[in-house]
Amino acid sequence: MDQEKKKQLIIKICCIIAAIVLRIYVSNVENPIITYNIKRVPVEILNEEKLKYSGLILMEEDGYTVDLTIKGATSQVKKLTKDDFKVMVDLDSLALKKGVNKILVSVEDYPNGVNVIQNQQMLISIHLDAYIEKEFKVSVSLEGDPKQGYYAHETNISPDSIVVSGGEKEISLINKIVAEVKFEGADSDVDTEVAVKAVDSTGSELEKVTLYPDKIKVNIPVDKTKLVPIKVISMGELDANLHLKSISSNIQEIKISGAENALELIEYIETEKVDLQAIKNNENILLKIVVPKGIVVIDGTDYVEVKVEIEEIINKDITRLITVSNLDEQFNTKIQYSTVNLKIRGIESAIKELDYDNIKCIVDLQGLKEGIHIVPISIEKPEKIEIVESDIDSVKIELEKKEEPSDIADENDVENDNQENNSEEDATDTINSNTDSVDEKTEETAENDQ
Repeated sequence: MDQEKKKQLIIKICCIIAAIVLRIYVSNVENPIITYNIKRVPVEILNEEKLKYSGLILMEEDGYTVDLTIKGATSQVKKLTKDDFKVMVDLDSLALKKGVNKILVSVEDYPNGVNVIQNQQMLISIHLDAYIEKEFKVSVSLEGDPKQGYYAHETNISPDSIVVSGGEKEISLINKIVAEVKFEGADSDVDTEVAVKAVDSTGSELEKVTLYPDKIKVNIPVDKTKLVPIKVISMGELDANLHLKSISSNIQEIKISGAENALELIEYIETEKVDLQAIKNNENILLKIVVPKGIVVIDGTDYVEVKVEIEEIINKDITRLITVSNLDEQFNTKIQYSTVNLKIRGIESAIKELDYDNIKCIVDLQGLKEGIHIVPISIEKPEKIEIVESDIDSVKIELEKKEEPSDIADENDVENDNQENNSEEDATDTINSNTDSVDEKTEETAENDQ
């Protein structure tokens, strides 16, 4: 019985030994140990933010990878992927400098049954730059135009500047910080929050910098527009011998914008006052326009050029015939004087262009009876001419009744009548001749004055 148990025990031991030998054989022959490469295993960077305390910043942002060489059984290693490994670098424990630094990675976790072989492939190169923080003003870029008949006033932003941080090289490439606002067809105030971005001189965005804050609030007042005339305002008076011919601005109208209720009240925009008392000659004066509060001039005009033209006021002596009006046909007249000497006054151009026939000295005989009368002289003249002085104001006129013809007219009477008519015509011709003579003298006097 004991002998039988011994045989069974020996058999079991032999089976175990055989199994071990078989396993060793299978492992070494059917599933051998091999060396295997795992490509592009990502490297986790620890404590990157602590670089700032050393005045440094990591420039790459696409991530780091290494190729790992591992050793293990064929059946195991060939089913492994890069996700089965945890590789990292702790920057806090390293002595680093600006520029390129070569660093050995650490494999913190990997599958059991495999070994990671340390070699040069486990080095990574990291590029460090000096860490910079710099403040920049924000500029707003409006995309589009407001609705026709509307105007966008000055843009208000909050905050108006931001802090940009990053590598020294990237910061140096920044041309400006912009906030783009879509504005096409706006007819009311725009209130919005928009992202800001850093751009270089070509307008390309720089993405390797950090902006704080990365958004700003934008307010753009939008109001209606109105076209109004410019009104030149004057004060004081010219010297007594001067006349203001014209005063005008080189800009006749300007476009303004503001709140609708304020625009409705504005009919024109005034200039500063021109002091006429200081004007002695034709002048061009630069005057500031006076813009009411809450109103803006769209084209930015602040000043206008005002042209002031003046003329001298001159005196002139002339002589005019006295003419009779409303004479009753039954009377003949005898007049004390046939002419009046006048001193006239007016602006120089009006005097030069004056037609003297438009100045008439008239005595009105309406309703007068036979006898001697003192009749005032009435003077008709153009509006631009002033009568400064007249050597006579009235004239003595004698009215005589004409002789009545007999009931039976003979040929002699007819001849006498004809002679009388001829005499009257001769007298008329004489008066006309005198008139022409006076006019010639007047014209001669005018030429001498000129």
